[in-house]
Amino acid sequence: MDPYVLIAIAGILSHVLYFRRGEHQLYSHIYLVLFVISTTAVTVIFHYSYILVYLASLYSSILVYRLFLHPLRSFPGPLLARVSGLWYINPKHKAYLTLQALHSQYGPIVRTGPSDLSIIYPSAIPAIYGSQSSCTKAPWYDLTHPSRPLQNCRDAKEHHARRRTWTPAFSDKIVRGYEQRVKTYQQQLIAQLTTLQAVDIRKWIYLYTFDVMGDLSFSRSFDCLTTGHEHPGITLLNAALSNIGLFIPPWLHLILLKIPWLTRDWWRFLSFCSERLEARMHMDLQIPDISASLLAPLKGREPTPEEKLMLDGDSRLIVVGGSDTSAVSLCGVLYELARHPEQLRKLQEEVEPFVDDKGEVRGADIAQLEHLNGVINEAMRMYPAVPSGLQRKTPPKGIQVEGVHIPGEMTVYCPQYAMGRCKTCLLWDIGGDANC
Repeated sequence: MDPYVLIAIAGILSHVLYFRRGEHQLYSHIYLVLFVISTTAVTVIFHYSYILVYLASLYSSILVYRLFLHPLRSFPGPLLARVSGLWYINPKHKAYLTLQALHSQYGPIVRTGPSDLSIIYPSAIPAIYGSQSSCTKAPWYDLTHPSRPLQNCRDAKEHHARRRTWTPAFSDKIVRGYEQRVKTYQQQLIAQLTTLQAVDIRKWIYLYTFDVMGDLSFSRSFDCLTTGHEHPGITLLNAALSNIGLFIPPWLHLILLKIPWLTRDWWRFLSFCSERLEARMHMDLQIPDISASLLAPLKGREPTPEEKLMLDGDSRLIVVGGSDTSAVSLCGVLYELARHPEQLRKLQEEVEPFVDDKGEVRGADIAQLEHLNGVINEAMRMYPAVPSGLQRKTPPKGIQVEGVHIPGEMTVYCPQYAMGRCKTCLLWDIGGDANC
């Protein structure tokens, strides 16, 4: 048989028997190295045309399958989304707006990648994210491999075991202690703001949440509020998250991480988080903080390499979750209250009875206030901290959403920004904020 025919068959079989099955993002950099080596060897020993035939047959098989034979072939979406996830790379970091526009054009379920679906049906939330859901975390959570924070654990048993380590850090008693420590930074923030005429509130909220995160997580403030200047850690945080905001496919992201000069901000941020936890590990303190709970299982000994990877990952989760997401939500609340002074007055009237002689309030006293919760929930609807949604993988048997069967082993997610501004997803009229 003609060698070119054999090579073409090998390319097709590579796709049908291997690349079409399972997950491969963790080995993408290995595939790249093997490809370069094998291409060089075949070119030297035989002829470059053999490689061209193999690649042509491989990608032709992939193209035909994704366009005409894929389980998601009947779902609407852009043509390029059927072929590759590369079309969705978003240099302007506006993926959430792209998703909103796609749902306006194609409807409540949109194919956004070869095996990806974006869904804005409200009933999809419990089906995908609920405690009884059979969906699992998608390959996107391997972005930080081999470092793996609690949030990125894809194995349910491992996640449950590691979550128990976090639990003591958020007991009622400990949280009440946190509340007293947070008041110090509230007073510093108010003192700074009252001295200024024009305020960049986003800047000051980030300084505030970063100081609070440092104290409650590592027992050390970063003194951002006292200096009025952005800590280098905030700069690294924003730069690192900016890379994730590009919406690069997991397999490509893991390849890029192997090129240090391309992803130096990411590695600097990881080093910053690791150094904070390392410093806390060697502090002789009895002050309760989040790190103390994470370090308790070590009982004073040095962590193993595997434990160090997990702790480094958790330190990153602490920094991001304790500062960035909190800052986004607070900025959303303050922005809307500035736009709607009548809502600010109503909120003040609701909270005023719970203010003591020192001008302070207890969180437990105001936790159930109706308008306060309404303001917070509405701000989080309009300005979600993760606007493009969290990805999940459907079980082998698939799931049902609004009578539609979603095939198994697919990536699904509910884009929070698009859902929060879609009239059909809400129980009340939101006027001009709705676009789909």
